[in-house]
Amino acid sequence: MIWGYTYEGHEFLSVEKQKELISEFAQKYQFKLLRFREVKETNDILFSAFQDEDTVIVSDISLLGLNFEGVISTLKSLSNRKLRICSVTEDLMFDNLIPNLSYAVLDACLKVHKGILSIKNKKIQAALLESGRDRGRPKNKTLLDENFEELKQLLKTDLTITEIAKQMNINRTTLFAFMRRKNLNREEIQ
Repeated sequence: MIWGYTYEGHEFLSVEKQKELISEFAQKYQFKLLRFREVKETNDILFSAFQDEDTVIVSDISLLGLNFEGVISTLKSLSNRKLRICSVTEDLMFDNLIPNLSYAVLDACLKVHKGILSIKNKKIQAALLESGRDRGRPKNKTLLDENFEELKQLLKTDLTITEIAKQMNINRTTLFAFMRRKNLNREEIQ
């Protein structure tokens, strides 16, 4: 069977647009598209409803995992079930004829990608170190420390903690944690 696989939570494509892309892809490669499987949760991505040797067409390969390694892992497990996976956006077809070659290429791409990121990060860190600029967040110093007097003034008002947090553009749990850490009690400030 040939299936179209759509995901309701896709970041950029609606289910209707995914169906349109998948239908065009099926027509282009003369696949007789029988049905669509629409999922709402990412954990449905395991393709449990498909039978061995089915063909599944997805709008883009990102639907196969949360990251590059997840996509490779999913492709490997689907290959073991002899499912053919087609990706519209990337115009790719993974079938059980050459899976090991495909995954070897993807694994190599992943290693190259990680290597490039590592080199970039090392260069950035070296440049920061050379410039003498601080790297990362200053130790034990937060935005609230810098605005401590303003916070004390706001705590004296009738504003709720939630309203104060919004005004200071922080989360209220962050504000509560800061107040606990500084032993800051609203009643004692009044």
